Amino acid sequence: MIKLFHKATTRSQIVVWLLEEIGIPYELEVTDTRSGFTKSPEFLAMNPMGKLPTLIDGDVYLSETGAICMYLSDRYGGGKVAPLIDDPDRAEYLRWMFYVAGCVEPALVQTAFKFDANPRQTGWASADEVWSVISDAVSKSPYLLGDRFSTADIYLASRLRVGIRKGVLTGCPEFLSYVEHLDERAAWLRAADRGGYRLKKLSI
Repeated sequence: MIKLFHKATTRSQIVVWLLEEIGIPYELEVTDTRSGFTKSPEFLAMNPMGKLPTLIDGDVYLSETGAICMYLSDRYGGGKVAPLIDDPDRAEYLRWMFYVAGCVEPALVQTAFKFDANPRQTGWASADEVWSVISDAVSKSPYLLGDRFSTADIYLASRLRVGIRKGVLTGCPEFLSYVEHLDERAAWLRAADRGGYRLKKLSI
């Protein structure tokens, strides 16, 4: 059975949501990141960064949120949450998965901590440019792949939800509408319950 080292306030909640969408059995190993366990030799052998999420699937040990999501979607999703390799939507799906990891994540940090970064020297250009791209994408269709829900939506909505909850992303009603739409999914509600995630009314 799949085992996920988990804490509700970390990115592992993204993986719990995905597992609920796919609908396969899994075990949560609720992990206290302050106990020192994630820095122990045992844990570092599974994830050299000593962070969550970390996943075990038989002989497979995997870390990095995006990698875990793509692995689970491809191995167990059967095309349900990720376009298959010969699907015309596959390329766009891959683009969004990497964009969230490589651009949205650092843009969220830049916005939260308000630090300057030369757009010519960063991989994500500028936070303003990233939010413009996201605004355009979520304004014109319900999902990143148009009318088709995918793991990319799980990944993006989870990052936007964090920004909204922490008051980092303000003045972006289209972000709120996108997240609220996805928060209505039964799989997300199950994931929040099982993962111990505190649901909260969002506002901007």
